[in-house]
Amino acid sequence: MINYDDRSFNYGDGLFETIKVVNTNPFNLNFHFDRILYSCDKLKIHFINQEERIRKILNELIKRNNIV
Repeated sequence: MINYDDRSFNYGDGLFETIKVVNTNPFNLNFHFDRILYSCDKLKIHFINQEERIRKILNELIKRNNIV
């Protein structure tokens, strides 16, 4: 549920992160998580850091799309 006063909803704030995959592994993933958290903080986007959950999703996407 999104609150009516949510800044990202009202102003279209967001972020985009590209993660390189090398040998089926996301490259330098800890750096990416830190940058995502920093960006969310600056944009005042509420983000619950569930690093392990996101790591599992990334691994599933890599597997399903046969990314090497």
